Order: sequence, then C-alpha cells, then structure tokens
Amino acid sequence: MPGPYVQVSAANPRFFETTDGRPFIPIGPNICFPRSPLDPEQTVAYYDRLIGKLAAAGGNFLRLWLGAPCFEIEARAAGRFEEEKLRTIARVVEIAERAGVRIKFTFEHFRTMEPKPQAEIFPGAASFVKDVHHRQRGGSLESIGEFLTSPEGARVFLRKLDVLAERFRESPAVMAWELWNEVNCTGPMAHWAPWTERMLPELKARFPHHLAIQSLGSFSAMSAHPHYDWLARVPGNDFLQVHRYLDPGAEIDVCRGPLDLLCADAIRELRERNPATPLILAEGGAVEANHSAPSHLYAADTAGMILHDVLFAPFFAGAAGGGQCWHWEKYIDRHDLWWHFGRFAKAVAGLDPRAENYQPCQRENRHLRCHALQGKTHTLVWCRDKGNTWETELDGGQAPALRTGETLDARAFGPSPLRAASYYNPWTDAGGSLERAGSSLSLPPFHRSLVIRLDT
Repeated sequence: MPGPYVQVSAANPRFFETTDGRPFIPIGPNICFPRSPLDPEQTVAYYDRLIGKLAAAGGNFLRLWLGAPCFEIEARAAGRFEEEKLRTIARVVEIAERAGVRIKFTFEHFRTMEPKPQAEIFPGAASFVKDVHHRQRGGSLESIGEFLTSPEGARVFLRKLDVLAERFRESPAVMAWELWNEVNCTGPMAHWAPWTERMLPELKARFPHHLAIQSLGSFSAMSAHPHYDWLARVPGNDFLQVHRYLDPGAEIDVCRGPLDLLCADAIRELRERNPATPLILAEGGAVEANHSAPSHLYAADTAGMILHDVLFAPFFAGAAGGGQCWHWEKYIDRHDLWWHFGRFAKAVAGLDPRAENYQPCQRENRHLRCHALQGKTHTLVWCRDKGNTWETELDGGQAPALRTGETLDARAFGPSPLRAASYYNPWTDAGGSLERAGSSLSLPPFHRSLVIRLDT
C-alpha cells in the first residue's frame, strides 16, 4: 500500500490525520474545472500551474469535478470510457502527488438528462445537462429520476465507478470521493436521499483507502434545514460538508451579513447536527442575488478580504480545515491571492487539533469579534475587526482602519494562569510576543484581523 492516506482520526473523529499518524488540516480552494474548453495538454498545464501556485503558497487540498468536459470519461456514448480522459486525470493526480496536494474528486454534477438546450451557469465549462444516458442519445434511461431510482441507473453509475476505481483506488493523492455536487438540485429528496444511502457503501467498497462523502446546495434558506438534518445522519458519510455564500438574495439573514459570521454560522449549523465528525465549508465566497453570477465585489477585493474570511472563519468556528473558496479563476487567480493559503498554513503550523480537542467559542467587544478555539494546552483566537466588512471596504471603498491600542482580557478565553501570549498577523506575515499586564493583553496595531495564541 503506497500511502499515507488521509482518514478520519481514530482518536478524535472531529479531525483528520494521515495513516502514518500525523494531523492533517485541509488548506485549499475549489479548482473544479477550467472555465474555458481545453485539450488534454492544456488541461494538464492548467492544473500544473494552479496546483503549483497552491502548493508553493502552503496549500495541500483542492476539489475537482470529474463531470467537466476535460475529465468526463463517458462523454461520447454511454458505456464507452475514453482512455485519453483517464490519462488526463492520472496526469493531474501525479501533479498533485508530487506537490503534496490532496484531491477531493466529485463524480457528478448534472441536474437533467433532457437532450435539449438548457440555460447554463458555466457555459462550455461544466454543463448541468448530461444527455449521454438518455434513450434519444442511445442510452438506457429516460430521466434523471430514473437514473437515481432504477436498477439500471444504479448499474450505469457503478460501471463508471468501477472504471475509475481500477485506476485510482490506491492513489495517496486522493483524499475523498464526493458522489454528487449539490445532489438536492437533481429533484425530489425521495430520489436522491435513498440513492446516496445506497451508493456511499458502494463507493467505500471500491475506494477503501479514501473518504466517501456527499454534498448539498447552499445553506441559505429554510428549505435547507431538513436536507442538512438528513445528511448529518447518513451512515457512511465520512465527513460533513456545507456550501454557503454571501448572497444578497438569500433568505437567511446571516448570508447577507459579514463574511466571518456567515461562514462561522454554517459550521455551527453542522456542529449542532453532528458534533462527532469532521466539518468542512466546502464552497464559500460571494455571488450576485441567488447565485446568478460571481459577485461584483470581487473586482474591488484585490487584497483578498473575502478569501481570508472564507479560509479562517470556518476553522476558528470548529471546522477540521480552512474553508474552500469558489471562483478560483475570476477571483483568486485574477488577483493572485494564492498567498492567503500560505498565511493560513502559517497560522495553523505545528497544531495538532486531535490532541488539543479544540472547542470553539465566540467573544466580542466594541471593536473586535473573536472566534476562539480552546484547547488543552493553549487557546487560539482569531480577532476580526467588526468595523471592516465587505460593505465598508468593497462596496463603500473605505480602506480598512488601523486598529491601535486594542486590549483583550485573556480570562474570557479559558483557564488561567496564562503562561505566554503571542500573535501572528496574516496580513503582514509578522508575529511575536504580546505585552501583558496580568490577564490584560495589549494587541499590536493591525488591519482587518489578527491571530493570537494563549499558552496556559
């Protein structure tokens, strides 16, 4: 067995570890597909460049959709698997393995099988229509409902899994296999819920070294509650994921407010449903109303404030890793924001969440909202300036204020006595010891946010 693989920690199932015993904190974005059609060589070059940037910054994790045109192995005819696409996937896996980056593969993302023109969110890049299995195209099925509920639909899906398992079941670069992107968007829960419950064991049987998971759509409306209630209870779902964006059309108020709160609240929703499994914000970022387009805020966010909050807030709310930002081309790569993954990696360097058994809490004063992780030997606190938001900086054009003279009372975050206190500024990549008088901590001047560590 080549290993080491990533698994849920046996000692503390809220976190990940590798099979050789080291803690693993996932750090990386979605890089699901190229936004423009690419041939195999261009696809490999595309991922070589982006994985290289991610790894060089300190990232170790990404998500990739196997239903995208450059990776879809069953694009031309049902049951005809394309060797060239399999080689392309294998070459990307090799790039990731050399770079020390793990991949979460998503098998399917389509939402209809009707062979007719459909409105597309990602035209030319990742269609939500897959008609190759429709009878009009020579397939054996009539609808996505039949795909999810019939024995023939199961046979069609498992046949594809078998082909991919033959190639990739032993790869240590693969961390997880996700059955379907936002499976609840395919139709009635009576179709996709039983299908998921049947397919997770099938998935695990074919990929015994990898994690098996499912995903749901954005947690932005009351209708999402029963779906996430169900997901948190599904046997064989190795870790719990959530999607959530800053969305002015969202029904839930928190989805229209500060990024740190909407991300932290998403993790809270998962934690309340299942406090004994790893939690991940699997998609985050900002969109126009009701996901109609990438947010206009990205054009102004050249510093990466949105990415910073998506990365940091979930972890400091109790997630097993950093949040996974969407819009990797139109935002992250456009503004060359890869360095943010390195700053998060430095903030968590040397940590063992399993041993610390971090417990999240939130505190605030007039100026700061503090997302904290209380551990056995120390407490980590991410201090977020409440006066700096997407509304002030990105929509309002107001530069982030320099916070000076801020103090915190260490007693608010855990037991005493306090042995040592230090800080790390992820915006300047600087750190050091904190001045203190008893339990009162004097924070250095900073913009937007600061990470502090309290050793007890």
